Amino acid sequence: MSYPIRVRATALVIEQDSILLVEYRDEEGVHYNLPGGGVELGESVTAGVHRELMEETMLEATVGPIAFVYEYAPHLNVVDSVSDIHTLYLVFECTPIEGSRPRFPDRPDGDQSGVRWIPLAELDGIILYPNIKPHIKQFVSNRRTIELIEDHHLEPYPRQIELRELQAEEDDVLYEMIREVGEGQNGFINSLYASDREEFQARLRRNAEIAQGLNLQEGYVPQTIYWFYVQGQPVGYGKLRHHLTDRLREHGGHIGYIIRPSARGRGYGKRFLREMLTEARNRGIRDVLLTCDASNTASRKIIEANQGMLTETTEDACKYWIQLFS
Repeated sequence: MSYPIRVRATALVIEQDSILLVEYRDEEGVHYNLPGGGVELGESVTAGVHRELMEETMLEATVGPIAFVYEYAPHLNVVDSVSDIHTLYLVFECTPIEGSRPRFPDRPDGDQSGVRWIPLAELDGIILYPNIKPHIKQFVSNRRTIELIEDHHLEPYPRQIELRELQAEEDDVLYEMIREVGEGQNGFINSLYASDREEFQARLRRNAEIAQGLNLQEGYVPQTIYWFYVQGQPVGYGKLRHHLTDRLREHGGHIGYIIRPSARGRGYGKRFLREMLTEARNRGIRDVLLTCDASNTASRKIIEANQGMLTETTEDACKYWIQLFS
C-alpha cells in the first residue's frame, strides 16, 4: 500500500521560557499540539504557518527558520497509528509580532479547548502530540536551525534557451547567421537572406510590418519571426503564421524553421519547435499544421517527437497536425 506524503506547516513559539500550545479535550482527557496544519493547494509552507497560527491561536508572528523536521510514517509504526496519512512536519521557529497576543479563536478546531502558554519547566507533565518534548528542550538549550530556501526568492540564471521576436533593427550577429543559412533548403525559404547589411535591415523592417499585418500582399497572412537563442547565441530562426490560407494548407503550414548549419546535430530542432508551439498556443491557435518534404527524415522525427500526427503523405510532402488545446 502506498502513502502520499502530506506537508504540515507547524509553529514553534517560545517566549519567556514558555511554549505556545493548542489544548484539546476528548474522551481520553487533555492533550496538546503545536499550532499547525496541512499546507493547502497553492500555498507556500511559510504562508501555511501564518494561516494556521492565526486560525488556531489568533497570533500574528514572524516565521523564522526551521527548528526541526518530524516525520510521521504510519506504515512503520509498531503501535496503533492515530492516522493513516504519511506526514512531514516542518516546524518553524516563530516570533510574535509586537502587540499581538494569542487567544481562543472564534472558530476553533473540533475538540479544541484552549490556547495555552506552558512553562518549559512543566513540559514533562503534559501529553504533547507528537511526543517531541525532548527535542523541544534540546532546541531551546542549543538553538540550531535550518534555513528554508524558497525557489521564488532565488536569483534566476539567464535563460539558456529562448525565443526573441524579430525587431525592426537587429545586431550584426543575426545578419551573419542569415548569411550562413543561405537562401534556404528542404522547403524552407530564407526570406531574410540579403546580399548586404543594408538590404538585411530593410528586410527586418518589412517583416516587422508583416507581423503586425501591415501592407500585406494579396494572399499573404500576418507572420511573426522568432530568433532561437542558446546560451545567448543565435542558432536558428522560425516563422509563425497567425492563420492559414488554402495555399498554406497545402504547403507551408503554420510554422517553418531552420537551424544554422554550424549548430546542427545538437538536438536544437526538437526544442525549437516546442518553443514555437508554445508561442502558437499563446496566440490562441488550437491546431497547428506543419508540412515538410517527405524525404526529410530529420524534420519528420522532430515533428513526431512534438506529438505531430501524420494526416497526409504524397510523393513530395507530408502534412502533420499538432493539437494544442484538447
